[in-house]
Parts: sequence; structure tokens; C-alpha cells
Amino acid sequence: MFQPVKSICRKGIFLLFCFLTGLPSKGQKEALRFQHYTADDGLSQNMIDCILKDSKGYMWFGTWNGLNRFDGYSFAVYRQNQRNKDGIINNFIYALAEDRFGNIWVGTAAGLTVYIYKKDRFSTPDNKIIAKSPFLTRRTNSVSIDHNGWLWTGTDRGVDVFKIEDEYGNLNKIGLSDNRNQGIMEGYNITSIFEDTNYNIWIGTTDGVFRYNRKTHDIRRYGFIPTRLASLSNNNVNCIFQDHKGNVWIGTTVGLNRMTDSAGLFVRYYHINSNPNSLAHNTVMSITEDIKGNLIVGTLGGLSIYQEKSDDFRNQLYQLNTSYGLNNEFVNCLLADEAGNVWVGTER
Repeated sequence: MFQPVKSICRKGIFLLFCFLTGLPSKGQKEALRFQHYTADDGLSQNMIDCILKDSKGYMWFGTWNGLNRFDGYSFAVYRQNQRNKDGIINNFIYALAEDRFGNIWVGTAAGLTVYIYKKDRFSTPDNKIIAKSPFLTRRTNSVSIDHNGWLWTGTDRGVDVFKIEDEYGNLNKIGLSDNRNQGIMEGYNITSIFEDTNYNIWIGTTDGVFRYNRKTHDIRRYGFIPTRLASLSNNNVNCIFQDHKGNVWIGTTVGLNRMTDSAGLFVRYYHINSNPNSLAHNTVMSITEDIKGNLIVGTLGGLSIYQEKSDDFRNQLYQLNTSYGLNNEFVNCLLADEAGNVWVGTER
């Protein structure tokens, strides 16, 4: 039986699994068990880019060939159809978020669209909104709903913020600026957007990570500095997450980072060939935390489960010919639900 959970996942790859029993407690070594779902089970494609569990308990999976909704038994598939004006606008799905009306906002290669639950159809922003926010027709890599119910969209050209006016997906643009009265992140390729418990907005880009202070409208950048070992490990940011203790974790193309204080100092974690308890791979694509407080990191070399006491990792790697194991090492999308399951997107 599914239990609702809110989660946003940055761009991922390709299939999904479900933990049958959740992760074991810290210190336990038993193997994790997975249940597999593929195109053979009704998915439109095995290439999963994002995962969402909505407030009604449905699972949503964005692929490179349409959007899928799973009720625990079968998949409903939404694909682009040029003859259907109420259909989805593009088959390349990169991001998902649910608003307070129960509608699903979808980031695609052709821009933003929304699934209107009551009408079982899709809607795109009207021309007036597009005139104010031309980025809405660009590739949308990230969508996020903040504590106010505002919609944040991250594209390959910047960030837009909107108030969702009603259950039909009508939008009103919110004019935000930084302390120099410039637009928010205009010209940056946005990869992820995350709101922390202090309501700061973290914005991941291909040129570092930025923290937007909503009270002061100040934007601070954290990036890689070659001469500073406590700087961000790499500027190409893939994902951002805050754990239950308030630690902010940032996954990049070269390493995982844990912020130690507001001054912008980071502890870096890398894969080391000679150390089996190091990060499974340097490319970190997604981070989540299960109901037991285990921090789980999805990499292009498998799953890494953080062990706080030893400040290292227990890794779950691909095992050949294992029916209930991880069937591919390229992990790129994670979602932990309230039932104790962890859904994992991989390449196969």
C-alpha cells in the first residue's frame, strides 16, 4: 500500500527499483533487496529521469519517452500527440513537482506543463505569462514548490518564480531580484532547486551552487577554488539535499560535499580505488534520506549509504546474475517514501 510523500528529483537515468524492506539500521550488513520494474511491466521506457510520489499515493516516472503514473498494479502512460491539444507537450521529462491543488508540474525539453488532476489533461502557461517569462518554453531541468506554494522553475537560461493562482494551473509571475536589482540567475544553466528548513533557496548550476536569502534578496555563490581544499569539489552541481540534522549536501560531477558552516566550508568525499568504504563513484546524481535517517547517495557506480560514526560509506554495487540485487551501477534518481521504500532509477 503506497503512502504519500513529497519529493523532487533532479535529472536521472533510466530504470527504477523498489527496496522491499527499506534500509537496515546503521551497522547492520545484510544485503538490500530490490523489486524491479521495467518496460516489460508497462513503463513507456526504461530511461527514468525523475520520480515523484503524489499526495494520493500515485508514483510518477519521467522518461525520455513520456510520463508514467503507477497505481501499484499498472502504468498509465502520457505521451505527446500532435492531434491532442490537451496532451503533454514533449516526451522528454526532466522534473516533477506537486502543488497544493494536487496538480503535477512537469519540466520537459520543450518547457513547462502541468497535469490538471480533476480534468485528466495537461495545460501550458498562457501567452501573457510566456511573454513575461520566455524561459518557460526552454528546456526545464528543475521544478520545485516552496513552503509558500510558489513554483520555482529552473531552465537552461535561468530561474523563474510564480504564484499558482488556482486549481487550473493559472500562474502569476513573482518579480524577485538579487541585491543588485538583477534577475535571478539569468543566463545560468540551472540543474537543481532546493528549499532548506530556513526557507533559503539553493540553486544548482553548471557554474557552482548559489544560496538565495529570501529576506535580504542576497545571492551567495559557492564554487570550486583550486587553492582551497574546503571549497566545493566541482562547479558542475547535479543535486542538493538537506538531512534531518540540517546538513546541506551537494552532489557534483566530481565528488560529494557536506557544508560545515555558513562560511562556505565543505568536507569533500571522493571515490578511492583502494578504499571499499569510500564513495562508490565520484559522479553524484541524487541524494535522499530514508525513514530511519540513512543518507543514501546515488552515483554512477552504485549506491553509497553514509555511515556517520566512521564518516564513510557502505556501498551497494551491481552484482551480476542476482535476482534481487542492484541490476545496474548507474544510479541517477532516488526517492524515499513514508512506507520505508526507496525508489532508485538506473540505466537498465
